[in-house]
Amino acid sequence: MNNLMFNTASSRLFTTINNASVTVAGTVALSNTSVTVAGTVALSNTSVTVAGTVAISNATMTVNGGVNITGHTITANSATLEGVTDTGVALDDTDISQITNGTFFLYNTNSATVSVSLQVSPTADDAQYVNDPDNENIQLAQNQKVLIVVSKYGHFARLQYHAAAAATFSVHYSGQM
Repeated sequence: MNNLMFNTASSRLFTTINNASVTVAGTVALSNTSVTVAGTVALSNTSVTVAGTVAISNATMTVNGGVNITGHTITANSATLEGVTDTGVALDDTDISQITNGTFFLYNTNSATVSVSLQVSPTADDAQYVNDPDNENIQLAQNQKVLIVVSKYGHFARLQYHAAAAATFSVHYSGQM
C-alpha cells in the first residue's frame, strides 16, 4: 500500500503502511492516539513537539545533534525527628527509580551528634536495603548542615540514623525527574 488516505468524517481510522514511505509537508496532529512503530523513523531538518507522554520500549534511539528536554518534574519529601535515640530510619521507601538527580539535605538543630547512612534497595523490604559506601556513617554535628547526593541506582532510598543521645534534626529530599 503506497497511498495513505484519511477520512475525517469517520469516527475510527485504521491505517496500515507496509514497506512504504510517507512524506508529510505541513502539520500532522494526533490526539488521544496511540502510535506504534515497528521499524525505523527518520526525521531530517524537522522539529517535533510533543504535548503529552512519549513511551519508547524495546527500541534503540540514535540522536545526531541536540535534544532539548524541558518541564522537569520535581518530587520532594521532608521530616523533622525530635529527641530520637538509638537507630532508626528517615524518609523510608523514598522512590528514586525515576529521578535523574536526587539529594537529601540534613540539618542538625541541637547539640547531639547524629550519624547517618544513605541506604538503597531494589524493593521496599527492610532486609534488602544496603548502605551506599560513598555515604556511610556521616557525622552530623551540632548546627551542622550536610547534603547527600543519591549516586547509586535503586528503586528506593532512605536514611538510617544513629544517635547516642537525644537528637533533633530535619531531613529534606528533592528529586528531579
